[in-house]
Amino acid sequence: MVTNNGYLFWDTIVVEKRSRKNQTVKMKKDKKTLRGESERIQSALRVNKMQYLRTFLDRHGKLRIQMRKKGHKPIYLKAEPLTPEFYKEYGEAVGQFHSIPVDETKTHFGSFSWLIQKYLASSTLKALDAHTQNNRRRALLKIEKNWGHLRVKDIDRYDIQRIRDQKADEGYPAQAINITKFMRYAWKWAQRDPDLQSYFRHNPFDGLPSVKDDPKLRQIVHRCGGKQWTGHYTWTRKDCQMFFDYWEPGTRPHICGSLMYWLGLRIGDARLVGPRHIDQVRMTTAQGEVYFPDCLVFTTSKKIGNPPKGVDLCLEIPAQLQTAIDSATATKIVSLDHFVTNSFGKPYSEKSLPQNFSKWASQAGLPDYATAHGLRKALATQMAEAGSSSNELKAVFGWTNSVMADLYTREAEQPRMAAAGISHIIKERTGNKGG
Repeated sequence: MVTNNGYLFWDTIVVEKRSRKNQTVKMKKDKKTLRGESERIQSALRVNKMQYLRTFLDRHGKLRIQMRKKGHKPIYLKAEPLTPEFYKEYGEAVGQFHSIPVDETKTHFGSFSWLIQKYLASSTLKALDAHTQNNRRRALLKIEKNWGHLRVKDIDRYDIQRIRDQKADEGYPAQAINITKFMRYAWKWAQRDPDLQSYFRHNPFDGLPSVKDDPKLRQIVHRCGGKQWTGHYTWTRKDCQMFFDYWEPGTRPHICGSLMYWLGLRIGDARLVGPRHIDQVRMTTAQGEVYFPDCLVFTTSKKIGNPPKGVDLCLEIPAQLQTAIDSATATKIVSLDHFVTNSFGKPYSEKSLPQNFSKWASQAGLPDYATAHGLRKALATQMAEAGSSSNELKAVFGWTNSVMADLYTREAEQPRMAAAGISHIIKERTGNKGG
């Protein structure tokens, strides 16, 4: 706005500039005053020989007092400096510094933590499969957190038993057995290392009670609805029917479940196989006829043996599974490399697919303890009940020995053998009565 003389507008601008300049000068003076106050307080604190203190001005020009010590989180003192409340707060902070343990990443020479860190960094562990490395690393780091302070020269079998019992008392007997194995692997590795073997001349695992002798390490028997089982719950025929009735063909749960139900794949193999694994293989029938069916040819992700390696499998694709594959392909949820993909067209991770499958089973009305591995066990049970031999089970499921195959065949033969035995005694008793 301009008045008759034309100067009012420009006078207002000049006044505003002077005002801002005065405010800036005042802020500089205040900041200088606060800086001088900070130096005065700091010198007073030095006279009092108060450790761990650091004073500074933050971006708002406020004086801040911080306590810092290596290996600990910084603590800010909020009380007015050099007041009784300030000294009380300072004393409490010093007490916290002395009660909080120092940085736990440090390992002391000759401690159990030192052994674990050496083993985790060794080429022996790095030569193993990535999944095996992660399992051992995760378990040993948990042991290090609670028992890393032990001296390796003082560790005996009672210490190993206490570590194992701690995990068993938590309700995880299988994990207790595994951590004992992992500790034994680390100890044997140190005994073979020329630079470390002088510290590991004794073996604390000698005399340790075996798994059979320790009742804490026996498998937990689950009981629910009149059923009992160990390990993963085996799906019944009714459970399988409920799952496939709920999830229609062309859905991710249906194609994933079909791979395990018709071919007995592990969830880890179902995650990795795809159309590129399908090939026509020459086969011969019992009558000598030659035919070339579509087969799923792959190597299992689970590695066994020494050196560890996967098992090569060639499984003929049944018509029911081929129908499920065609339906999944029609809905465009199958990629060239994977039958089971997520919403982004990418394969599921190693942990996410089992978790998602458990959710899919719960949505279909199955109990919470129904897992993906139970569907694989269902196929093994049904094959054994249908009269499959141990060698046939080994060929389908990739087992290299007959332990698991004989287990399923024995369980399947029990009802038949029991019925045959009862029929013999009935015939005998009926014959005696008739005679």
